Amino acid sequence: MAFLTPNTNWSTVNVDALRAHLLDMDKVFMQADAGISVVEDEVRIHITGKGTTLSAVQRMIPAHASMMNGYRDWRSSAVQTQDGALWTIGTKAASERERIKALGLFGLLVLGSHHSPHHLASMRFRWMPRSCGLAVKVDAVLTSEL
Repeated sequence: MAFLTPNTNWSTVNVDALRAHLLDMDKVFMQADAGISVVEDEVRIHITGKGTTLSAVQRMIPAHASMMNGYRDWRSSAVQTQDGALWTIGTKAASERERIKALGLFGLLVLGSHHSPHHLASMRFRWMPRSCGLAVKVDAVLTSEL
């Protein structure tokens, strides 16, 4: 863990940024709604929320979709919508589309091995990501010390 190294630059650590992200996660998990549809070789998840949940959806879903691009050879992307976000996951394999549908939004949000590094990386910056740019920033710090 980066916290255990003597090279940690504590002046760059921002635990409040991690807390803000965890609060966003709570809002999305506990208050957002999601509808799933399948169009050809894509599963589309329309995530909606109101107030602070809407803001959390618009911050968190595009960032997570970007992180999941390439997972199990999926094509994953999301865009903000007026009422939330639209997450599109494409795959040619019907069995993968069934997997995605069965997992739904909340199952998909816990997939992948990026969570611990992602949460540690969220403390590395003094801002919380507002777009898919998080993936690039996180990738850049995953190989460096926090």
